[in-house]
Amino acid sequence: GAEGLSHARRDRPDLILLDLMMPRMNGWEFRARQEADPSIAEIPVVVVTACPRQDPTLRALHPAAYLHKPFDLDDLLRAVDASTSSR
Repeated sequence: GAEGLSHARRDRPDLILLDLMMPRMNGWEFRARQEADPSIAEIPVVVVTACPRQDPTLRALHPAAYLHKPFDLDDLLRAVDASTSSR
């Protein structure tokens, strides 16, 4: 998570694919830190998770899209396209 934030600040990616289950810093903490940092707050995030679709904590992440595991390549490409087309 910390490494991902560092990369985002340095490289300014067009999109972040965020797995919620990461070691040391989970996806919720990553997203909170990202949203608190004006230099990277506007980078869209696609959440990748095995959490149930009805999990209310997912909405609190304000993602551009969700990908529920397992997902296929077409789902990933659609989510990336939809999340970056307005940028």
